[in-house]
Amino acid sequence: MNTKSNFNYDKDMLFAEFKQASEKDAKNKTNKYGNRIKFFKDHVALKKTNPEVYDGLDINFDNLLIAWQAPDPRDYFYKKVFGMSFAEKQASDRREIDAEIAEDRKKASRKKETLEEVQLA
Repeated sequence: MNTKSNFNYDKDMLFAEFKQASEKDAKNKTNKYGNRIKFFKDHVALKKTNPEVYDGLDINFDNLLIAWQAPDPRDYFYKKVFGMSFAEKQASDRREIDAEIAEDRKKASRKKETLEEVQLA
């Protein structure tokens, strides 16, 4: 007997479900990510039993579950993508911006000095 489902998820449906879970989590003071973790656990289980429901979608619910179970999911994502925590990435970006600003100031100062030299000549 074939028990395949005729239902298929699309990304908009998943985003809407995730948004609902996030809104519930925002109201919960004791378990900050509980509804989102449940959302991913449910989809991990459903994908194992009915993978056809996710045809056309390439989502790794297992990895997302691991991320949301981390003490700080944002840090987990930043470490995965950038190899550093969110705070470390912000500090790195700030250093890069400060270096660019300092370089721009040096260039402006050199241009001003050149302009003054031309005006004196």
